[in-house]
Amino acid sequence: MLFPVVLSFIVCVVALVITLKLTSATDEEYDSKKSMKHMSVVYFLVFPVILVVVLVAWWIVELMN
Repeated sequence: MLFPVVLSFIVCVVALVITLKLTSATDEEYDSKKSMKHMSVVYFLVFPVILVVVLVAWWIVELMN
């Protein structure tokens, strides 16, 4: 039981270090309007897919009962 806890802790620490390294880098070509446009497109495409997956999973669970 100790091994999974230690492994999880190591993974979290490595992820934190990598995240802090990446956030310290600056991007001269960053444009907030372009970023918002891209994120909006991602949300509008991903939300319906997630909704369909959840509804299909719910339907399958209901059929099993």
